[in-house]
Amino acid sequence: MGRREDDLAFAVAFAKKRAPFYASAKQAREVYRLAEKLGMTSAGLGKYMSSKRKPVPKLRMVVLANKNLGIAIPYGTIEPEEYLSSTRVLPVRVEVSSSQGRVDFSGAKKLPGSVELLVDVTSAKASGS
Repeated sequence: MGRREDDLAFAVAFAKKRAPFYASAKQAREVYRLAEKLGMTSAGLGKYMSSKRKPVPKLRMVVLANKNLGIAIPYGTIEPEEYLSSTRVLPVRVEVSSSQGRVDFSGAKKLPGSVELLVDVTSAKASGS
């Protein structure tokens, strides 16, 4: 799959934001510390930084760069708060109706990889149906 314009723009902007951190770490001979903050090896970070065609960073690197370095840039029209937020509530609402009554479901993201599902069951007699 080819890279989209948004991917390329994000890769370039991310590299520009990261470059001063790399230059500072290189001057202090502490590239390994910066690499650790980004979840990489020193060699991997060096290769990444010297690449002429800036690679699109992995999500893990984007999250670690935000957490450890304060780097946050938009991806196209999507602001960093939208793709980096771990406390965002996902608006999931489903209603199932039957002659037996009504069942409402709502969900909220609680932890990475998990969803809390709230179920409200109303009988046909109680709801006046």
